[in-house]
This record gives sequence, C-alpha cells and structure tokens, in this order.
Amino acid sequence: MSRKYESGPIKFNDVSKNKVVDESTKSKSRVGFLNRYMNPFLQYTGLVHFITKTILSQKFRNWLDAYNPDVVYAQCSSRNSILFCIAVQNYLKKPFIFHMMDDWPSLIGVKGFMKGYWQRKIDSEFKTLLDVTNVHLGICDYMREAYQKRYGKDFTTFHNPIDIEFWQQGQKQNYDLNKTPTILYAGRIGLGIDSALKSIADAVKNVNKELNIAMKFLIQAQAAPTWN
Repeated sequence: MSRKYESGPIKFNDVSKNKVVDESTKSKSRVGFLNRYMNPFLQYTGLVHFITKTILSQKFRNWLDAYNPDVVYAQCSSRNSILFCIAVQNYLKKPFIFHMMDDWPSLIGVKGFMKGYWQRKIDSEFKTLLDVTNVHLGICDYMREAYQKRYGKDFTTFHNPIDIEFWQQGQKQNYDLNKTPTILYAGRIGLGIDSALKSIADAVKNVNKELNIAMKFLIQAQAAPTWN
C-alpha cells in the first residue's frame, strides 16, 4: 500500500534537487485510507513493528565505507531509528555519540493491547543502543540526572551551542517594542509542545487585556493548531 522510494547518493549538481513534490499528484483516496484506517490499525495492533524491518542496504554500506567517518553523531525519535543506529554502529564500530532529545521513549510503541510488550521491547532495544554508545548527551541538567538514574549511563549536558561571534553581527541594538509587537514561534510543533504553545497564546491574551495593547502571537506551521 505504501509508495516505494529509491535510495542512493544525492548529486548536488543534479537539476532534480530543485524539483518540488507535487502534492496534487498523490492519490487523495489512497492517502486518506492509509492515514484514517490502515496506519491507526497497524499502530493499535502492534503489527507496524512486526512488518517493519531495518537493514543497511549495500548502497548505504558502500557510502559509509567511502565516507569513513571518524565519529558518528546520532539522534533518535522512533523504534526504527533506534534499530538503524544500532545497525550503523555494529557495521562501522566507530566512536559513537548519542544526543538525547526530550523523552520520546515514553511516547512510542504504547498504543493498543500489546503496548506493554512493545514498551519493554523498545526499552530493551534502546538500552542496547546506549550500551554501544561512547558519549551520552542530554539537553539539560534535569534530563542528565533523570536518564543517569533510568538507564545507568553517565549523560553530559549539551544544549543549544551557538557561534556567538557570528550571531552578534546581526544583533539588535534597540529592543524597544512598537505599539503592536509580534511574537513568532518557528520551532517544533505537535505532541508534547501543543499545551505549551496554548499557554503562551493565553498569556498573550491576558497581557493584551491588562495592558490594552495589540501583541500578536504567530506560529509558523502548515496548519493552525486545533485549539486556535
């Protein structure tokens, strides 16, 4: 039912890189059926994990050999990416850095009547990944402490590194707000962040009411949030 996409090295001088996928050419009925019925069914029953396999293709292994990295830096957000990272590390056997972002392990594989089984399975696979990791990074001190306790690994806090000299070149000199200031959020949206964005929107409403101003809160996204 799903589309097949050929993988391979990207040639940056190829004119195809300028092509944009035309969403109108996709079958709306097929996509709608998959999103509304098939995918939820596979997720709820746990079949999605049974029918999905993660292997390194010969093309990708050839690319790894040719690139020959000194260090591998990785992040995960799904069971498939956990298995992919393990496969890469088992193949390369190079120094491996894993950077933990948020608490996504508690949000995957937890639907349906097999959720207990998949929670334990994915937790075991994730611990396997941490076992073959040389450097464990977290995004805050609280995460570092929590994951050291949960997984028994020494995590190091590493968050939002920036080149200060570069960004200071465009730094504002005047921070006075105009009569209609605008707050723009252009970060990640979806599960785990929605409630925080709603809280910001509510705060902006309260400030506008109390100070009698017209502050705007804009969210850069393809669609407006459901609570809007």
